[in-house]
Amino acid sequence: PAPAPAPAEGAVPEVSIECWEEVPGLAACVSVRAELRGVLASPAGHFFALAEAHGANAVNVFRHPEGSARAATAACRLPRDEEVLGAELADAAVVVLTHSGLVRASLDASVQPVAPRAAAATDAKLPMGIDREALLRMLDMRGDD
Repeated sequence: PAPAPAPAEGAVPEVSIECWEEVPGLAACVSVRAELRGVLASPAGHFFALAEAHGANAVNVFRHPEGSARAATAACRLPRDEEVLGAELADAAVVVLTHSGLVRASLDASVQPVAPRAAAATDAKLPMGIDREALLRMLDMRGDD
């Protein structure tokens, strides 16, 4: 194939931007960070990170939920309350540049959050010896739902 022609002098070169799919909850996470410096996405799209201006937990990594109601999260712990000069998010690690040097934290895409336990049905007695079945019948008879 022939090489692409050079853009005319003074013309703005064409830029191709690949759009990343929607990530549920990303806008909510971004909106509560007053000193947000950047939003990063890993090349494979398994992770995204939010980098704030400074703090021991200034860089937070989120696992893409991929249809789940919950997703794993982690903070890249910096040695102290330092200014974040830059950050890079790869598929297996996040690297943060501070005045003290580089901080690298490994990432594991296989980690999944523990599912919350469903509330167990209880056969516990109601206070003052109230009969559970009688109470439910009485409430059903009220008919005000």
